[in-house]
Amino acid sequence: MHARLAGLAVAALLAFPAAAAAQGDSPGEHAVGTGGHIALITLEKGQHRAALQVIGPDGRPSPWEVIADGSPSPVATVGPRGDVLVLWYDNDERLWVRYRSVAGVLGPPELVTEKADFLGYAWAMGIDAAGTATLTYIDQGGRPASGLKVRTRTEAGVWSAPQDLGGEDVFAPSLAVTPNGSAVLAWRQHGPTRRENANEIVMATRPAGAASFGPVTRVVGYQQDPSEPNVAANDRGDAVIGWSQLHDERIFSVHARFRRPGTGFAPAVKLNRTRDMAGPYAAVTDDGRIVLGWTDHTHRRAEGRVRLANGTLGPVRKFTEDLEQNSELFPLTAGRGAIAWADRDPGVGTLRIAYTTAGGRILRGETITRVRGWTQGPAITVGPQGPVLVASRPLYTTDPIRWLRAPLP
Repeated sequence: MHARLAGLAVAALLAFPAAAAAQGDSPGEHAVGTGGHIALITLEKGQHRAALQVIGPDGRPSPWEVIADGSPSPVATVGPRGDVLVLWYDNDERLWVRYRSVAGVLGPPELVTEKADFLGYAWAMGIDAAGTATLTYIDQGGRPASGLKVRTRTEAGVWSAPQDLGGEDVFAPSLAVTPNGSAVLAWRQHGPTRRENANEIVMATRPAGAASFGPVTRVVGYQQDPSEPNVAANDRGDAVIGWSQLHDERIFSVHARFRRPGTGFAPAVKLNRTRDMAGPYAAVTDDGRIVLGWTDHTHRRAEGRVRLANGTLGPVRKFTEDLEQNSELFPLTAGRGAIAWADRDPGVGTLRIAYTTAGGRILRGETITRVRGWTQGPAITVGPQGPVLVASRPLYTTDPIRWLRAPLP
């Protein structure tokens, strides 16, 4: 259901002791789950330590819980039941996690690896409906030879041995873990050439019930100069791997490979209509519809389209030319699929949502709410009663939090 290009992985949609430098994008990290839970990570003002709060699908917030001292910026993933895994590295570059159970208790720190390589932003995480977490990382000391590692952790805290998927100069993996435990993992790495900065995208998949990922296969070669991938998947086997490509060192286009249940990934298709777009963001509904969106932040515009369950791609729709600078898109599984975004006028941000039709058209956007002043952006997901969101993510634990429901189609 939904996933973020930077590697934030969320199950079935379709996007981290004392710590050193920040691992997240900002002090206001967040993650969302397919059950409608929103996890917020921010700082205690003046205390230089990160704290976690989970907001349930009914809007009820948990108390803030301290994750670690030392001004860390952990990252998180949320399972469909609302359990949370947070991950970070410390001053000695050890990689740690803490698991917060469905009952709402943040457990003790657990060591993942003694010497993590954080330069490739190689961590990605997901949790299935049984509470089993999957996470990726790179060990330090072997660059560029050290490959991407995968470990799993059961709800009871039992860890698997690392699975080494290989790769040279691995960067920004994207992981989708579905409720039944199946998974799609894709990442960028150096291609089979001596050329510098010659990157390819590869992938590995894991069926439901399997203990490990299968063989690594190529998604797109280094000749296409792909960006970091973004993946999304559902329980029944629908999935997408998307990326951007650079042409003539100046023009971006958006591409994807799709999978239907019981099949492999089909050849790549170009998604965008307007030139110089990047993305995509993606969400996969339970019945196999895939909502996609991509952006051109230079001109503040965004496009999207829907891939129907039978494999047909719907028309491209440009749904805004007033996009908030550097904001994300939020494909959602509500209704027949939807996409949310933030428009920006001087001093005011307007959050909007557009639903899709049975035939795959993206409708005109409706206003959800407006936010005044500077904002870190929203956190949006889908609960049992439809889309829910925090309109502006907090920077500190003392900041007010406005939770609300988006309009239904």
